[in-house]
Amino acid sequence: MKNICKNIIPFLALVILVGCSSDKQESQIEEPAENIEVKPERKELLTVKDTIEANLSEAMKRLYLHDNSGLYENEFAYLKDEHSFDSYITFGQITYRNPKQVSRLVVDSIELFQHDSALTWVTIDLEDATGKVETISEQPLITYYHNGRWIKPTVSVIQNQIPYDEIIQQAIRDAEGGK
Repeated sequence: MKNICKNIIPFLALVILVGCSSDKQESQIEEPAENIEVKPERKELLTVKDTIEANLSEAMKRLYLHDNSGLYENEFAYLKDEHSFDSYITFGQITYRNPKQVSRLVVDSIELFQHDSALTWVTIDLEDATGKVETISEQPLITYYHNGRWIKPTVSVIQNQIPYDEIIQQAIRDAEGGK
């Protein structure tokens, strides 16, 4: 038994070293300078228009795939606290399926109102069951900046969110000792 251990341990050490050394050799191979592509680092900030378009497009793509969670994520907090997603998808505004679905959405322009809401003008492509696409331009939508993102609620309304926010702010003040 001792002889087997004496022979196996050096063998295992050799296998480990050979395995590690071959990785090291491969990683040391350098590519000729002419084959290396240098990409300048771009740090463009997204505009409000870009972020609104990305959020609306994402929700519409998910809806197009019959995934209503994109709509739920675009609701105000009070509604999500009062209703689970399972409850939400039973609402009439959500269960109704328009025979035409949004297949593309582009934000044409926005008019900001104190960075908490915006009148958003969009162009949408509506696709029917046969695949025919109808483009509708300059459709107005009201979007809201809520919880760090731009949303377009389907069921919830700002009039119900405002008192909800006031209750939360009062609770925060009370927790901090009434400051």
